[in-house]
Amino acid sequence: MAKVKKIYDTIHGFIPISENIQKIIDTPEFQRLRDLKQLGATNYVFPSATHTRFEHSIAVSYLGKTMIENIKKNQPELNISQRDIDLIEIAGLIHDIGHGPFSHLWDNYIISKEEKDHEERGCEIFKNMIKKYKLGISEEEFGTICEIINPSKKNVNKWYYQIIANKQCQLDVDKIDYIQRDSFYIGEIGQNNNFKRLITDVRVVETKEKTHELAWCYKLNYEIFSLFTTRYRLHKSVYTHHAVKSHEYIIIDILNNLHDLLLKGKVDFIDLTDSVVFCKLCAIKSSATKRLMSRDIPSFIGEIVIPKNYENKNFLKEPFPKRIANIIIDKIQIKFSSSNYNPMNKIYYYNCCKVEKIKPTWCNVEFNETILRCYNNAGKKNTEETKHISNDEIIAFWDNYLKELGLQ
Repeated sequence: MAKVKKIYDTIHGFIPISENIQKIIDTPEFQRLRDLKQLGATNYVFPSATHTRFEHSIAVSYLGKTMIENIKKNQPELNISQRDIDLIEIAGLIHDIGHGPFSHLWDNYIISKEEKDHEERGCEIFKNMIKKYKLGISEEEFGTICEIINPSKKNVNKWYYQIIANKQCQLDVDKIDYIQRDSFYIGEIGQNNNFKRLITDVRVVETKEKTHELAWCYKLNYEIFSLFTTRYRLHKSVYTHHAVKSHEYIIIDILNNLHDLLLKGKVDFIDLTDSVVFCKLCAIKSSATKRLMSRDIPSFIGEIVIPKNYENKNFLKEPFPKRIANIIIDKIQIKFSSSNYNPMNKIYYYNCCKVEKIKPTWCNVEFNETILRCYNNAGKKNTEETKHISNDEIIAFWDNYLKELGLQ
């Protein structure tokens, strides 16, 4: 019998770790995740938000395995093999190994659209790991793992590719874990939510379109709604908190310099972690570093929620944040999910007595806010260029700016 270890997780309790999974965990590429905070710069405002992508990745692997094992137990006719389970477990484990320092800041603000995103980078890193550590994963299995992590259009409606990253309705084990984990470490928001039944009470159903997709017990519609509202609240109150964003603007300037070194081949991506970045900052003693260490961050001036009937759509499509002298204008989008639709309308349900598709009619509410914000980026120590710019002057500029856009 294969030896199984157990790791205690704050959110899910004891998590069993097989030898194959342990072999991946015990690599420098995966251990690097210990030094990538899950929420990037958020801990500068919420000090307890220091959890990392290391524990999150182990949890996603565990939840993915638990979900597919429950499906196998309840629906033996699907003929799920042990290797099917293994590939889900591995995909969940390595789904975040391609993240850069300060998590989503790297992908959202530093790299260009032409460069690989964190899913593509992760698959590239894992491909090298398979050869380097002789993980016994075939080329076909590697392709399957990459599809599980980032499903292509042809696999979006296939249940097997909805467990780790569900692009159909946005309800997957990755989201279930990070919402619980972030809520716990932030402290107050959604702390008591337990979404365990979303893992255990899931089935595969045939839809009217003859696709086979994940479906949840209809009695869980409130738990599902709660999951998405908690995500919304986290984005509203934590991830896009004005002080969190202020710290991010400083860090973006710092990361841009590191990205230039990366392109020149002077820094290896796999060596970039939060601590490495911080050490480099301390070494170069840049003005951005001094601002970050003394909390000399851009001051928040104001914000406005853009009406849904706002006609200047072209303006909203422009790149943000905009920097005008020492003023930062940014656009924040807060939604139920990363998609542009209400995910509640995309979820399939089944009757708890019989596996069948039930048309989801519950909860037609749609949260989708676009917010425009203004910051004063002059800093506490004014320079020759900024000493004459006061908050009052920026407020006046902000008011005129909104009038020109037809927002006031």
